[in-house]
Amino acid sequence: IASAVVRGLSSAYGPEEGPSILLGPKGRGRWDALADELPGVAVAPTAQAVVDGSDIVVCAVLPQQVEPLLSSLDFSEDHTLVSLASTPTVAELSAAARMPKARVVRALPLPAVALRQGATALYPAEPRVVSLFAALGEAVPAASEAQLLTLASCTALLGQLYHQ
Repeated sequence: IASAVVRGLSSAYGPEEGPSILLGPKGRGRWDALADELPGVAVAPTAQAVVDGSDIVVCAVLPQQVEPLLSSLDFSEDHTLVSLASTPTVAELSAAARMPKARVVRALPLPAVALRQGATALYPAEPRVVSLFAALGEAVPAASEAQLLTLASCTALLGQLYHQ
């Protein structure tokens, strides 16, 4: 899903007006190919370099990798964290990143965001994050984390469709 978000963001804006996208070193081979293909995309040497070069940091790792990764990084009071991992709560993400809950967002984009035609359920509705995902199709802010889980169960139904 991370690749879909990167593709969508890269095509949503022109090279001069769009956000620069820094990718972490974890998926290096795949990220190098995306950086070669897409304008405004680069691979940082470390995860901390991604944080240091970003205002909005998107964490797109497996749920079991979230806490070790976030706890190893130093965030500033200016950062907003967006997690694409399915299970960690806002409270858990906030604790791992050592940042206030108000600056932590859970987002559940669908693969069609690569074409800027997908929906992204998210909570809470932080304005910059809503705007970011609205550029990829439709941002669907949930009123609560419980409502986000309800929306997540709906997105799971699409798995079989993409499998076919």
